[in-house]
Amino acid sequence: LTTAGVALIDDVSATSLATGASLELTDSAQWDIFDAANAGVTNDNDLRVGVQGFGSLSVLTDSDVAAEEISVGLGNGGTGLINVDGAGSTLTATRTTTAGGILVFGDAGGTGTVTITNGGQLLTANTGGSANQDIVVGRGFFDADPGDPVNPVVRSNGTLTVSGAGSLAETSDLLEGHLGGVGTLNVLDAG
Repeated sequence: LTTAGVALIDDVSATSLATGASLELTDSAQWDIFDAANAGVTNDNDLRVGVQGFGSLSVLTDSDVAAEEISVGLGNGGTGLINVDGAGSTLTATRTTTAGGILVFGDAGGTGTVTITNGGQLLTANTGGSANQDIVVGRGFFDADPGDPVNPVVRSNGTLTVSGAGSLAETSDLLEGHLGGVGTLNVLDAG
């Protein structure tokens, strides 16, 4: 941490929380992965939580996280959890390209769970000209050996829960259970 209480992350791979990694942002903390100069050029602007392992991110008490694309629970064995809680807490993804999803919860056999509570917000912005797949809850599956009928296919599982007054998931397009995945959307308690 710097003397101003800012964490400096200068390793591209640090934008992935996997293999047991957990991060909690509180008290108006900000993690801005999005760099407009590199948008759409590399994966440096992307946040991945739970890539072929466990990862979790909590965005609490007026804190903010921003990235170009966000994947939660990616790959066989990937389990990702994101919790955005409290008024002023936001998770934002901004698309600058025309392909794929901006936010994907549960992909390629992974399990992704995102919970927005108590006035937290999940926001998408689309500057890439494509108006589809902004949020995808449960996309695809993992099949280690398509030629082996005994080998089980692992379906992706995604869950998005928006709960509590003022809680919001804002997008122009939402897909639930896409391309063989299983998706669950819960809107509860005036969310």
